[in-house]
Amino acid sequence: MNYIRLNISGKNSMVTHKTQYYYHTLRLFIMFFIAALAPSISYATVYEIVYSNHQVTRVIGDKHKVDEQNFISTVILGPNTLSVRDNQIETIYNCDNLVITRVDHNNKKYEQYSFYPEVIFRGKEMYNRLTQNSVLATIKDKKIAYASNEFVVESLFGIKLRNSISKDIKEKVNGNVHDFIFDSQQIASVILDDPALKPEVKNSFKKFILYNFYLHPDIRNKILDYGRIFSHLTYKYKDFNKIITVDMDLKSVREISDRDIKIPLGYTKFYTDKKKLNATLMKAHSRLGMISEKQYQEEVENLINKKQYLDAFLALHEYIFQYDSKPIEQFKRILAASNQNSQVYKLGRSLEPKSKEEVEKSIKFINELAKQNLKHGYVLDVFLANIYGSQKSYSVAFSYFDKALSHNPFMASVYIDFAQLLSEDYKIYLAWQCIEAVKDFMPGYNRLRFAKEMEERMKQLNPDFF
Repeated sequence: MNYIRLNISGKNSMVTHKTQYYYHTLRLFIMFFIAALAPSISYATVYEIVYSNHQVTRVIGDKHKVDEQNFISTVILGPNTLSVRDNQIETIYNCDNLVITRVDHNNKKYEQYSFYPEVIFRGKEMYNRLTQNSVLATIKDKKIAYASNEFVVESLFGIKLRNSISKDIKEKVNGNVHDFIFDSQQIASVILDDPALKPEVKNSFKKFILYNFYLHPDIRNKILDYGRIFSHLTYKYKDFNKIITVDMDLKSVREISDRDIKIPLGYTKFYTDKKKLNATLMKAHSRLGMISEKQYQEEVENLINKKQYLDAFLALHEYIFQYDSKPIEQFKRILAASNQNSQVYKLGRSLEPKSKEEVEKSIKFINELAKQNLKHGYVLDVFLANIYGSQKSYSVAFSYFDKALSHNPFMASVYIDFAQLLSEDYKIYLAWQCIEAVKDFMPGYNRLRFAKEMEERMKQLNPDFF
């Protein structure tokens, strides 16, 4: 910070009484101003750590397929805040709000998501690998490179299994060098010779290790227990048929003046690379153009009075999708005004097909209805999305959800259904973007309970990540 220094040279100076008065007044003003600001001034420790990072990827059984990467990693450790920058990509972890921000400095844009999808993905994929391993174990050919034992899976996802074999990990210490041995092989080695970390940045350093390294949980925790910045770290891990070796060397570490870790001004926020859905999510977070419950009720009444019962039926579903209301009386009036062979009744019977034949008939019938000039015809896209989703036709279902939400980006229930299908298809991060949108424009929505329950469960099962 730059300061203006006033030089008053004493009795030999040419300072007048009026100037002295202004000087003392200014000094008192500065004193009161500093006193007023005192509660907001932070003197927290912030570290800047720079590592050279060398990674080698080898394909098992193919000595010619070797990929090498060299880059510089710059790490900023603040109290409960962490920034990791590799070239033009920076990842910011806010441990208080449990928000991860990924900044693309090259394209001046950023995306944000919570810690939860990261942990959910790890757990889901970990279970998948274990299931896959049990299947591969029944095959006679033991040379399969894709098989992953429990130790490999624990290292890859940083989560310890209930019946972990980690007790077999041995630590060999020679001065400041710590080697970790498993199954007669050196898995990791770390040199810990730097000063101890200050308490206020230990949690940020923990998140740095946890979210950025493929270390076995017990090895990770032993390194963290020493509470020191490592000057060298080497380890290897297996991912399917690849062996990845990581070598990191400390280039510099220094304490710097307290500063905010934040997104630069002028950068654009985005939610997904899918342009249409990204525009929809941006509208949802803006809340602009959101239709009220009263407006829906008036719209349904207007359509009933015009005897446009199919459109009224669709508008009523749209109302339910957005507000989770149960306008039973209006449903009764629409059904009472429609006969058993009407399009309204046929559509109602088409929404939950059981057999393959019924699915095909439902899709054909709803597509025929969509050819009509219906004001709320995009609600039919929601029905089609759910039918295709029930058949695991994910890409088709996603396209219909996308289409429906582009017409009305505030249908909360549609986002939840969309998110559940995305999650089934391992698109966890995009699923959580849908959930976050509902949290923003409809925070009290009833179907958000499952997300809150999942968040609490994740915290209980994997407390280290939070």
